[in-house]
Amino acid sequence: MKISRLVEVLRERFPGLDAPSLAKVLLLAAERGKVSYEEAVGDELLLFAEEERLLLPVRTSRGLAWEDRVLVLASGEEYEMPTVVRHLVLRAAEAGDWDPEYAVRRYLEEIGEAEVERVLDLLHRVLEGGRRTGRVSAEQLRRYAEEVGLSSSLSRLIAELKGGGVISPCLRTSLPSGPLQYEINPSLYREPRDFNRASRWRGPVRPRSRRTPHPPPS
Repeated sequence: MKISRLVEVLRERFPGLDAPSLAKVLLLAAERGKVSYEEAVGDELLLFAEEERLLLPVRTSRGLAWEDRVLVLASGEEYEMPTVVRHLVLRAAEAGDWDPEYAVRRYLEEIGEAEVERVLDLLHRVLEGGRRTGRVSAEQLRRYAEEVGLSSSLSRLIAELKGGGVISPCLRTSLPSGPLQYEINPSLYREPRDFNRASRWRGPVRPRSRRTPHPPPS
């Protein structure tokens, strides 16, 4: 395993990024499951990694959904890595490529999923359907599951995809009268996608001196 390969993959995927610094943090998180604020190399890289869903704050306001995670940039905070991202990072360090299908396949095999190929087929449809918005609705998931012959297993599949860090429910932003929406992990696109989010990263990220804001009340 070579960090230099991961650096090159990140440099190609995110031009202008401080790839060596991010690679060190991601590889450490991939090996241990999470990293601390003290082990990170700058607030801006943490902000970027959280926005790209490469790392998620352990601190949460209510549940495990990504929208419930509370990003605090302060001593003592920890940030965990979704399972599929772990496989992406380790694969990039070993083979020098960013391979989402490999990462999801590894996760599905680890949990003993019997219909790996069908789930991957469903995932391809999810990624294509959410290419412009970065989201997929519960109704779309139901339709895709029917198309690949997994409609009877939909509830289990959604739980598996959430557990691996593939999707996460958007309860706060789904319309009350509309279907539940799920955010798709942007790291699962071979090329980084701009999902028209106002907060989307727009330029190079450079580490700067750490600030220590007061964390919100527990």
